[in-house]
Amino acid sequence: MVNFVLVLIATLLLILLIVLCHLRVVPESKAYVMERLGVYSRTWHTGWHVKVPFVERKRAEVDLREQILVFSNPKSNGMLNNGGSRKYLNVNGELSYDHENKIGKIDKPAYAISETWGARDKNADIYVITKDNIKMGVDIVVFYQITDPKLFVYGHANPLTAINHLTITALRNLFGDLELDAALTSRDTVNSKMRTMLDEAADAWGVRITRVEIKDIIPPDGILKAMEAQMRAERDRRAKVIEAEGTRKAAILTAEGEKQAEILKAEAEKHKLILEAEGRREAEICEGEGEAERILLVEQARAEGLKLINAAAPTAEAQNIYLGVKSLEALEKASTGESNTIIIPSEVQSLAGLAKSAAEVFKA
Repeated sequence: MVNFVLVLIATLLLILLIVLCHLRVVPESKAYVMERLGVYSRTWHTGWHVKVPFVERKRAEVDLREQILVFSNPKSNGMLNNGGSRKYLNVNGELSYDHENKIGKIDKPAYAISETWGARDKNADIYVITKDNIKMGVDIVVFYQITDPKLFVYGHANPLTAINHLTITALRNLFGDLELDAALTSRDTVNSKMRTMLDEAADAWGVRITRVEIKDIIPPDGILKAMEAQMRAERDRRAKVIEAEGTRKAAILTAEGEKQAEILKAEAEKHKLILEAEGRREAEICEGEGEAERILLVEQARAEGLKLINAAAPTAEAQNIYLGVKSLEALEKASTGESNTIIIPSEVQSLAGLAKSAAEVFKA
């Protein structure tokens, strides 16, 4: 009985030990693809899981976080070169692996450099040829996220490599339809089309392409020099155009100013003439009114004189005397003219007699 109890305890301990040995914890943002007897059985997500002893095994561990697919440089192809002293830098620019000395390890992503280069390789990730037969380099970054661990593991032998090659071919196809000027200014369009194309292809492998970004476009040195020369020529042209525009505007403003000055001068002259004419008219009106008043006063005085004469000598003789006096006055005015000839009427003696009689009348 005791032996049976001991055997039972030992069996329970052994079972407990086996369970503890096959107990697994899946961390956050991770997934385990499990196989049972070589066939996919299930996917473990975050939490505690127990593996069936001797039957199940972990096929792959998949990172469910968003990741970056960095393209390797064409000179290194992202691989160790057994024939050279290839070195690798990690994303922080630090030496992570020295192939010759077998020091460190390769961090992914990594940048391959050579001892002869002495620094990070600045060449482009991908070379493309534009529609106008210009070869240039393109640096691109693809952001992806694994959405289905099962498809990612079983859908393709190496899905990231497939995405890499699809990116290269799609990028070359897109740039092949663009000329150089359009290729340099169509990054957003290329990014959008690339993301759509890659996402459709990678969906069958359980991968979602979240973002595609072109880091840099590197034209050949000759094209860069030509672009710099074109830029300088364009700046010179703009400067000359701006200078010509300034000269033209200055001439226009000067002409407009002179025109406005002439207009103002003419308007001032017109107002001056109008005021002078109005002044002369008013002066003539005043002068005419004064002359009319003077004539009216003279005539009134004459009328008063006639009244006095009529009152003093109301006879016909007295009136004849008055008319004779007026005739003498007219004769006096005629004698003051420029002519040297004076015609004296035959009745001048009678006029003189009339004047004498008038004097006697006034004395009386």
